[in-house]
Amino acid sequence: MTEEQIKEAAKALKEGLEGFPALVEQHLEASGLSQTRYSLEAYGSVDFVRLLRAGRNFRLDTLVKVATFMAREEIPSPSTNVA
Repeated sequence: MTEEQIKEAAKALKEGLEGFPALVEQHLEASGLSQTRYSLEAYGSVDFVRLLRAGRNFRLDTLVKVATFMAREEIPSPSTNVA
C-alpha cells in the first residue's frame, strides 16, 4: 500500500467509526429490544448503549462483536429470557 492509500483507508475507517453509534441506534430501534437487553445481547454488559451514548470509545474488538450481533439475521425476541 502506498502512503496515500493508507491515508484514504484511515479516513474511511474514521468516518465509519464516527457513524457507528447511529447504526447501533437504528438497529436498537428496529430490534424492539430494551436498551438493557440489547446491550446484554450485543456486548454482554447492560451498560453498552448507555456508554456509547455518553461518547465512550470502545476497542476495535468490541466494535466487531457488536457489528457481528447487528449482522445476525434474527434478533432475539424481547420476551426471551437471558440466562
